[in-house]
Amino acid sequence: MLEGYGAYEIIMMLHELHKRDYQQLRILPGMSPNGCCWRWFIYPKALMKDNARMEWHNDIMPFECPHGTTRHTKTGCDYKELADQFMTLYPDIALLGKGKDEEYMKWFQRLVRHAKRDCFPIAFADGPVGEEWGWTASRRKLPYPPFTPSEKR
Repeated sequence: MLEGYGAYEIIMMLHELHKRDYQQLRILPGMSPNGCCWRWFIYPKALMKDNARMEWHNDIMPFECPHGTTRHTKTGCDYKELADQFMTLYPDIALLGKGKDEEYMKWFQRLVRHAKRDCFPIAFADGPVGEEWGWTASRRKLPYPPFTPSEKR
């Protein structure tokens, strides 16, 4: 399990996996109903249906996908080791996420820049977020990730 890590380490772990050519791994982050915890799902693009806003169209995110909740911003763990742990714990998910996606990588760079300033994305919360993602500690908005349909594997 990938529990006990901060939001920063989760974002940076995914960034590290992207550097290793697992660029088709996605993140779906949000807030718990009480607003005290940041939640996340990591899933391969191949599991997306035919739109990028699957979480708002009654498609259920498979709970076999790595997911977790944290109250921490940073815990100081080595996110490269965390990426190694991800590969060991979820080899099938990683394999589905193998491949290039430069458009998503450009979009994801915003998440990395914000994470370095302790600001984390919110795609879902107790109520609908709308047409854009929000940020913790900010009123700025982030467009939904770019959507390019995946080829059937």
